[in-house]
Amino acid sequence: MNEYDTVVLLQPISGGSIPVGSQGVIVIVHKTPSEACVVEFFDENENTIGVHTVLPEQIRRISE
Repeated sequence: MNEYDTVVLLQPISGGSIPVGSQGVIVIVHKTPSEACVVEFFDENENTIGVHTVLPEQIRRISE
């Protein structure tokens, strides 16, 4: 995963504020102490619906 990759959420985020299937863009990739990504998620109108730190297994890249 790289910064600015477009991703889709595969698993629920703690708190459930972002629906599974939502798309977003990776804004930061953390490598240590373990890999995680900060993702800005958008609704179907491209409005920001949240920014969350997720694990790589919670998202799938849909573009580079």
